[in-house]
Amino acid sequence: MTDRLKKPLKILFLCLMGLASAPAFAQGSSVGVAAFSVNGPKDQQYLSGAAQDAVVGALIKKGVAARPIAQALDPDKLKDVSQGKGQDALLVAGRINIVGQTYRVLLKWVDAGGQVAQDYLEVPDVNQLLPRLEAFAASRLRAPSAVSAAPPASAPKSASAPPAKAERPPKVLLPEPAPVPAAPAPKVEEAKREERTAKRDKVEPRPSPKAAPAEAQSDYASVSQRLPYEVRALAYGDADGDGNPEVLLTGQSDLYVYRLNGSDLQEVARYAGKKLDHFVKVDLMPDPAGGNPWIVLTNLRGSLAASKILRLQGGSLNSVIEDIPYQLRVVRQGGVARLLGQPYRGDSGRYPTYELKIVGNKIEPGEKLSIPTEIGLYNFDFLPGGSGDGFALAGLTPSGKLKLFKEEGGKYKGAWSSRESYGGSANDVPVEVKDAFNEVVADYYVVPVRLQALDGAAVPELVVAKNDALLKDIIGRKPVIADGRMVKLKWDPLGLQEAWSSKKVDGSILDYLVTSGPGVRKLMVAVRMRDQGFFEGIGRKDSVLLVYDLN
Repeated sequence: MTDRLKKPLKILFLCLMGLASAPAFAQGSSVGVAAFSVNGPKDQQYLSGAAQDAVVGALIKKGVAARPIAQALDPDKLKDVSQGKGQDALLVAGRINIVGQTYRVLLKWVDAGGQVAQDYLEVPDVNQLLPRLEAFAASRLRAPSAVSAAPPASAPKSASAPPAKAERPPKVLLPEPAPVPAAPAPKVEEAKREERTAKRDKVEPRPSPKAAPAEAQSDYASVSQRLPYEVRALAYGDADGDGNPEVLLTGQSDLYVYRLNGSDLQEVARYAGKKLDHFVKVDLMPDPAGGNPWIVLTNLRGSLAASKILRLQGGSLNSVIEDIPYQLRVVRQGGVARLLGQPYRGDSGRYPTYELKIVGNKIEPGEKLSIPTEIGLYNFDFLPGGSGDGFALAGLTPSGKLKLFKEEGGKYKGAWSSRESYGGSANDVPVEVKDAFNEVVADYYVVPVRLQALDGAAVPELVVAKNDALLKDIIGRKPVIADGRMVKLKWDPLGLQEAWSSKKVDGSILDYLVTSGPGVRKLMVAVRMRDQGFFEGIGRKDSVLLVYDLN
């Protein structure tokens, strides 16, 4: 058995052992969670409270009465601190050590009897830290069903109950449940209704007892059926040349082409890759020879890129160009589709961006673009010419800051940067990422969510995914959960301001795009549903496609 295979098996074994030894709670007991200590730069100190919120949120979701403790506790002195404090069934503390781009988390807990346990989590990117910590805490600090069960009718009124779920921020559960038919009214109610009818012209309908609160209703125009795979990338356009658009979605190693009929996705074609493939992005662009459009598919295999160009003909996907050693992206600028690419070696290096050219049956690098290397291939977009204050480019930095650039002398120079952090969930390719010193700094190569500028705007307008777990100012100290939302930003004299925001969805935003037509502008969002397993990587993985109306 190879070392690469032994490592995940060992991790799985340790995780299962951790579940077997996870602490149990007595009914009505509480858990105190201290603010985390953070060993790292000052601008990362907000993670102290955010990590605490993630753990509290994980416990509340499981029906455990968790309470935050304001001060940070040293995990190494946790047992001493807990002596004589039997009010909590468990006291939890943590520490985050930031080493380069790696976040190493110690989670430690002690019960009322003084028994201490601990475990470690290592995360390669700040965007993934809080979602993974929440799943990690939920698996380690799990409670038996007795905790979340309702107390028996004979229980005294003073018995402790799980915290009200209203404490959590409202979010949209996907897909929405179908309306529940009202039960037949008893005869007494019928008599009362007849009496009311005689007094007024019509009876006002009563709200269904099953209806969700108004603040939790969806704000999207439609939601597709659940798709039985973990979505990675999204594209939309006329893929077969018949004049009607199709929806393209990728799983890890499969490409699906759908016809969108209302909210129903009807499969037209499927392309199956290999087990080692990771289809992380898909785009459409015109065929230079005038045939059916090209389907530009970015495929990463370990530390090598093996991207490809396909064409949809007669209900089947056929290869046009294979094994392209670049990450690919199609950018539309001034009505022209440009094929861009970056090298890929599975390391943490910052790569230049090239405009690629077609030479026979090969793709080769052409002009090297002056895109700042701090901006990745997918998280930038060109702004329409003549936009406000002369900005020409928008991009997201590795820390999630949104930057606007001006073009001066053929180069892009930063001219404005946001205070808040943006971004969302990302595709992870399981490959050891190394730095310039050949040291392993992460277990995953991260492919970020894209950034998209809106056409036809007099001032910069952008659509971007946002994960509130990235924010430095967590309003209200609510439990942090890995739910995403979409934000439309518009420039004004004070900078980019939120012009519209979707409600949170119960899942991770992996990709999105804005479609436009005569008087119609839609936002399509591919959402990977939240994993309901005990810890990340185990449990059902499925996805949905959301459509919002941006008009």
